[in-house]
Amino acid sequence: MEGSRLRIRAAAALLCATVAGWGQAATLTVGPQGRYSKPCQAFAAAQDGDLVEIDAAGDYTRDVCQFTKHNLRIRGVNGRPKIDAGGSNSQGKAVWVVSGDNNIIENVEILGAKVPDRNGAAIRFEGVNLTLRWVYFHDNENGVLSVGRGGDILVEYSEFDHNGDGSGATHNIYIGPERRLTIRFSYFHRAVIGHVVKSRASENYFYYNRFMCEDGDSSYEVDLPNGGTAVLVGNVIQQGPLTDNIHMLAYLEEGARPGYSNVLLMAHNTLVNEGPGDYEGLPANFIFTGKGVFQGLVANNIFAGPGVISNAEPESNLVFLNNLATQEALFASPSSGDYRLADGSPAIGSGQALPDEYAALLTPLWQHQPAACGQRRPQAMSPSPGAFEYGVTEPTISEPCVVYLETLQAKLWLASSKVTSAGSQSGYVVLDGIAPPGGAEVSLQYSHPAVLTGPARVTIPAGEQRARIDLSWSAPAEPVMITITAVYREQAADTRLEIAVPVTIPPRVNALVLSPAELTGGNTTSGNTVTLSRAAGAGGAVVSLSTPNPDIITVPATVLVPAGRSQVSFSVLTRIVGAAVQSSITASWNGTQATAPLKVNPVTLSHILVPGKRLGGPARHLGAVLLTGPAPASGMVIQLSSTAPEAFAPPAQAVVPAGSDRVNFDIQVAAVSTPVSGEIKAVQSGETKSAAVTADAFSISGLLLNPAITTGGLTSGVNRVTLNSPAPADGPMVVLLGSSNDAAARVPERVPVQPGLSTASFQVVTGKVNSITRVEIRAVLERPTAGIGEKTAVLMLRP
Repeated sequence: MEGSRLRIRAAAALLCATVAGWGQAATLTVGPQGRYSKPCQAFAAAQDGDLVEIDAAGDYTRDVCQFTKHNLRIRGVNGRPKIDAGGSNSQGKAVWVVSGDNNIIENVEILGAKVPDRNGAAIRFEGVNLTLRWVYFHDNENGVLSVGRGGDILVEYSEFDHNGDGSGATHNIYIGPERRLTIRFSYFHRAVIGHVVKSRASENYFYYNRFMCEDGDSSYEVDLPNGGTAVLVGNVIQQGPLTDNIHMLAYLEEGARPGYSNVLLMAHNTLVNEGPGDYEGLPANFIFTGKGVFQGLVANNIFAGPGVISNAEPESNLVFLNNLATQEALFASPSSGDYRLADGSPAIGSGQALPDEYAALLTPLWQHQPAACGQRRPQAMSPSPGAFEYGVTEPTISEPCVVYLETLQAKLWLASSKVTSAGSQSGYVVLDGIAPPGGAEVSLQYSHPAVLTGPARVTIPAGEQRARIDLSWSAPAEPVMITITAVYREQAADTRLEIAVPVTIPPRVNALVLSPAELTGGNTTSGNTVTLSRAAGAGGAVVSLSTPNPDIITVPATVLVPAGRSQVSFSVLTRIVGAAVQSSITASWNGTQATAPLKVNPVTLSHILVPGKRLGGPARHLGAVLLTGPAPASGMVIQLSSTAPEAFAPPAQAVVPAGSDRVNFDIQVAAVSTPVSGEIKAVQSGETKSAAVTADAFSISGLLLNPAITTGGLTSGVNRVTLNSPAPADGPMVVLLGSSNDAAARVPERVPVQPGLSTASFQVVTGKVNSITRVEIRAVLERPTAGIGEKTAVLMLRP
């Protein structure tokens, strides 16, 4: 808000102010100079409402326990204390089994949670309401596992990394059927096979986070299997090349839970797929939804990389508004995980203002800043899609910290601003910042209290940004406009609710939407809709469809809008054309009609695919030419050429068969002593597409041991060898492995890298050792070429 002054309070100052409000709560100290040597001793001695301070200087290995106390505040001091399970667990469940209510855990590191049933957690939560702040949970079978007693869980300014047992049933965080899960300003990444975030909560609010696969093998980045209310604003969601599942955000995949309100709201998120665009013919989905009816808005997001935005069915009522789908979003440094907008990005200033009914809930006020509280996001007249506004230069603040505004303004958000007859609805009072310690009490005033009733005041809790209000009204004799005023710190904000007297007006054809409105001939689209001005009556409404070009465009003669519904979807089939045709479709019913334009384009070149920008030789690699649609009955001849034919050469031409939208071709790569760069070009009807290629000798570019330090007697299977080029189409590249000490560490003699891939995994089987033992693992190619070299990695074994 203009004129507001940003104030930063150090965590200690805020905590002291909060502790002062607890009355006679005791402080229990843990550590070398503390009253207790271990945290679990202090938990056992604490009374409800006490403060437990854990000194980072202590050794708390294998200190595991359950505690049932309520309203505890547990925090690390003098650094971040480390709690290493060290092979121990409490009740076969977790490092800490938290069974009390309303507990707060701050600034601790927990790792190593493993139990016999492989479902161990850093924290097993069995109480009601939990806050985790500035925590670092890593290398556990689960980071947090909640049983779901219907409370609220808040995670902020925290990191969850590399949690999971590899079965796919354990995750970085797994929330049961709680009332609400809020995650903000946090970094969740590299879940082991499982999901980065999984929640069955009724409400999920994710603000300004990074949910990342990176170089790991995570499945979904966000999994909300039972739907519910999901609000995602200002998040970076990234899927890496080694992902275990091609979908990124999964919603309602297992069906709705009774009593859940299924609404998906996503605004100003950056979703980046650096993995495959499909698997065995199934396309990757940025948003993968299950069957079922839900509604929502997906607006001003960036979807970068291969895949489709969503598989949502038309009846889901999911509205997509001004999202940017692109293969090249021009990020600052995607290789290092920096997805801020770079100069020239197509996203800069290309967003739109959110609809009024969603603006207060979904407008991003902040943006994620690694290792910091975050950055204030400028409120631009033309905002940029995605999680970052272009050109933010405000300095960052290192964590831990709490950010709030000295002066806040309250705003009101209602699901609907115009209603008829008696009824009720929920809304939100929203601040333009985060409520300070003690919360923010907002008073509410109503211009017609005899008609509309609601709370006189509402308190937004400390650290929160909004609070829910419930309104109800009676049916007026005449239309009435009601003003609702929210007042906070002598500042007022109004919103209006119009209550209209219902009038019987015959429904009409209100809208005809074609999606897309421009397509390549030979394709069929099914996301087209006819919408009536209100729900159809008994027997439904039979709407007629027509087009002036029936020889090119085929639509059903009629579609039925079912009784009680106002919208129906239909399919459009187009035929292949030799030149662009500008046409239209008209929907008619009850003397009213709506017309929408439709353009049918001829099939043209789409792009060239090569297995990688660097191709090893001498070898045969497989490339492909893709069209914008299926080829005509005579097929389509594509002329191919190379700017460096002595190094890499395609055939002179390739023919796309009738009805197909692609053709594969061979790329012959010669043996070269130094890399040769150039382009492969495809030409058809005067249109040219090209792909950059560098011919090089095959070599090994990387040898990764994971872990590189381990205990003798274990087997690890995530070790990886990487080539500088995908393996050729005519057979795998074989890497020969060797160990300097087979008794201590044994590796397979041969590891094949399959055609089209550049990496392969292998196991290292270690033997027990009596002292620290150093073993060198060596990798060379079975088919050496000039300048190949070799790679060596060191494995350290401990007893």
